[in-house]
Amino acid sequence: GPHMMVSDLKFAPSFQSFVDSSFFHELSRLKLDIFKLDSDEKALYTQLDLNQFTSNVLAISLRDDSFQKPDNDEHNIILKGYLLNFNTIELFKNCNKIQFIKEKGQELLQRGLENDLNEIISFYMISFADLKKYKFYYWICMPSFQSDGATYQIISSKVIASDSDISVSFIKQNVIIACVISGVIQKATPDNLKVCEKVVFKDFSHLKDIPSAVTKNILTVWSKLSPRETYTICFLRSDESSFEAEIIINNGNNPSLKVSGWEKNGLGKLAPKSIDLSSLMDP
Repeated sequence: GPHMMVSDLKFAPSFQSFVDSSFFHELSRLKLDIFKLDSDEKALYTQLDLNQFTSNVLAISLRDDSFQKPDNDEHNIILKGYLLNFNTIELFKNCNKIQFIKEKGQELLQRGLENDLNEIISFYMISFADLKKYKFYYWICMPSFQSDGATYQIISSKVIASDSDISVSFIKQNVIIACVISGVIQKATPDNLKVCEKVVFKDFSHLKDIPSAVTKNILTVWSKLSPRETYTICFLRSDESSFEAEIIINNGNNPSLKVSGWEKNGLGKLAPKSIDLSSLMDP
């Protein structure tokens, strides 16, 4: 049965990035042939494999084909992201990372309030390509946002069996988030969020009882559209750790947003990564 006990809801990092050297080869080609000095945001696409978790968090893999929109396959979840490639190392370094992710968080919040909860999750890569030395600097974020000062508590949680109706019917759909209205899965639109009993989310974390940080995005949008005492989310996972949690939001009314989600580097620090591919360069 349900497990009753108020506890603070903790969150896992939303993702881990794996950027293949082919991605940088393609970026170099595009920069030389097509983008040149154009530094507008470019679309990126990654296919999410929510059944294959190498660690306990979602892998975001970028390769040479990430610049092309993949064919629509109803079984695959495609996450769209954006690349902002700077023309100089100074511009890359001087980009205000806190301001950058805050603006992206605001945009994602608006999309959720106006369109659908599936639009509140995205990723952004900032980069600089030193084409003379064939060295690349980059940093990826997946914004997770909340009202500044908000905290979250679980008041009850229960295990969801992998053969439960909700798991079976939702796992086949190529969306990440949906609503449940009168026991039926519906789109996570603003109108549906006002009346639904619960939200289902294909969780990006497999840590026991610890969902992905983008859960905060769901709760922030949902609570703005539908003020209620508690919010019930089904965290669906491909292993046996799926669970349903009833969540309370404390201090969730502050209009100012707190946004986080820059990836830590290999040393566990909040800093960009760099990769030197000069050894792979054509002579």
